[in-house]
Amino acid sequence: MSQCVQKLFNKEREKLFEQEFKDRQIKMKAYIKEYPKSGNVKYFKKMLKNMTLKKMKKKRIDDYRKTMCNPTCKSTLFESGDADKLPASFIKELKKISKSKDALDYQLGLRKEIFGKKNTVLKNGFYEKLDKETVTNLKKKGATSGCYRGGLSAYDLIRPLL
Repeated sequence: MSQCVQKLFNKEREKLFEQEFKDRQIKMKAYIKEYPKSGNVKYFKKMLKNMTLKKMKKKRIDDYRKTMCNPTCKSTLFESGDADKLPASFIKELKKISKSKDALDYQLGLRKEIFGKKNTVLKNGFYEKLDKETVTNLKKKGATSGCYRGGLSAYDLIRPLL
């Protein structure tokens, strides 16, 4: 594990993550009990079966590495290059998650929206439109990059940091 990731995912945040993991499991089990005929029940049951603390921790660490310990934003939507083309390394990563052409098209649309006519949207390793306070907080916590746009998914990712 890199020094950056170690700073970000320290013992305190690891404990917070473990509690968050337990809370998520409890909420899913409660949902399954409360709405047994819902279409989401199969999904939640499968997720509960496959979701282990070790797997989720590995995913969180990988998320930190990609978004906050990756100054060139390699293998992310924010990697420098032509706005009309997704980086090959990003496509490879995306295909691990979804083989859908719609997913690729959606990500390409996001990239075009983010980049506009530019070839890069990074300023010192951080997305140029991240607010100054967020960048300062992330740097204080040990982050070397900010490869995300903000919003709910980014908030979920960095919530223990802020």
